[in-house]
Amino acid sequence: MEERKISISQFAKAIRCSRANVYNIFSAKSIDTDRLILISNVLDYDFLGEYFFKDISTTNSQIVLNIELQNGKYHVKQINS
Repeated sequence: MEERKISISQFAKAIRCSRANVYNIFSAKSIDTDRLILISNVLDYDFLGEYFFKDISTTNSQIVLNIELQNGKYHVKQINS
């Protein structure tokens, strides 16, 4: 958010939640995939890819994502591992 010069209020509005909920998201141990994709789109950074590709490079796991492009935004439809 700092790099994009987006305030907490602007960010909350962009991801359709309250400022208080933004702080809850930041402190949570996990995050819903759809929300992570929305945040990635708002901040123009691939958090989902960062997580999965880092995990794959350190293990012998294989993850298959079924991703659909709708209205210029990516949406995960299914995750298989």
